[in-house]
Amino acid sequence: MVSAYVLVVTEAGAISRVAAMMRDVAFVTSVYEVMGPYDILAEVAAESLPDLRNIVFDQFREIEGVRSTTTLVTIT
Repeated sequence: MVSAYVLVVTEAGAISRVAAMMRDVAFVTSVYEVMGPYDILAEVAAESLPDLRNIVFDQFREIEGVRSTTTLVTIT
């Protein structure tokens, strides 16, 4: 199991819609709308690093309104 936090920057006005879509992605354990340089914080528990890559690249980044992502893989 690979756990990670994904920080997301969205286009203006897209935060709630993007967060709702992210909640429906498999292996996403929680999604928060946050304040600061990022708009959304998502927690992911994937089966492997390749699975995590697919979640971020093929699902999160394909959501309309996502401008960028930063992924923080946990080590403990």
